[in-house]
Amino acid sequence: MFTHSTFYSLNAVGTLLFIWVAHALPEVLKGWQQMEYELGHLYPPTSAFRSVVVLTSVVMVSAVGETVTSMFYNVSLNSTSEFWEYLECYLRAGHQYEVNLLGYSNGLGLFTLVVNKYATFFWNFIDVFISVVAIILKTQFNDFNKFMDEGRGRIWTNANWRSAREGHLTLQQVVLSVDQTISPAVLHSYVTNLFFILVQLYFGLKFSSQEDVIPRVYLVWSFLHLVGRFMMVSLTCSALNEQSKKSVHHLLEVPSESYSMEVWRFGKQMAAMDVGLSGWGFFLVNKNFVLGIQAHKNLHTQSTSPYDLHNRKRLEAYPRKRVVWAKSVTFSMCAWTIGTMWPNQWGYRRDHKDICVLR
Repeated sequence: MFTHSTFYSLNAVGTLLFIWVAHALPEVLKGWQQMEYELGHLYPPTSAFRSVVVLTSVVMVSAVGETVTSMFYNVSLNSTSEFWEYLECYLRAGHQYEVNLLGYSNGLGLFTLVVNKYATFFWNFIDVFISVVAIILKTQFNDFNKFMDEGRGRIWTNANWRSAREGHLTLQQVVLSVDQTISPAVLHSYVTNLFFILVQLYFGLKFSSQEDVIPRVYLVWSFLHLVGRFMMVSLTCSALNEQSKKSVHHLLEVPSESYSMEVWRFGKQMAAMDVGLSGWGFFLVNKNFVLGIQAHKNLHTQSTSPYDLHNRKRLEAYPRKRVVWAKSVTFSMCAWTIGTMWPNQWGYRRDHKDICVLR
């Protein structure tokens, strides 16, 4: 019951956040369009269409497979062939508390099925949306870095450095405006995914008691799908942060006789802040943040899996102790992850004023 309530509550909050994002996004896209027009005078843009299509297709196909196996995980494939009977079995198996509270009817079953599949689709969509935005912004920085690479070995005038600096400043401002709009969605994605990763690890302790093939396939597929989405968001957002700082080595290679005030301002502009997507100002998704979360997750996995694999007989002899121990480890690791990762980033604040003064 608690897991279902949390799942639907988080998706309801996410829906409200996306309504707010949809309201603020048109203004952001106007600035994005202006950025593409200004940078089009410096270099031809590169399309990220193929990367976006491949990523979206892989995630959605995996989500469909995971959803189908979850339905047969709750209800056996050979239980019934009639839709309404199957729907009742599915609802009673997966939403027993709601059925006991409200009673069962075909209308309630159909409504619950639609809400459940919408929540599942939205949960996948929010991760795909964040990753797609990060990929497109990363492509913009990648094009700028190629433009800087092509200028290596040439003598740049003060006007050339000024154009490059203002182009990079325009990219930074677009990323800042995008981040201010979708950062609540990023925070929502990390909170939801981290919570359900810990829940999956907890239920993974019961994997040995499942003898059927479909439950085994579902538990493995569901966990890998969830971790894969979590890593997709983390890696695409951290790659955006890395690409935004990649041109700094060009400034370090400028010879002293060509060094000017514009080069100095360009370096100060890059060092002013880390550009990327954040979780509503609580953390910036960069390489250090991703590695820190992975370290906490690996420690949790190592602290749980040996008891399930090597001491299976001992745990089965003490089922009550196993449940109490698993709950304590899961929720302590959740509190440890939140308490140690996010407060370290609370000093991170972003403002247009920090960067616009460099114009």
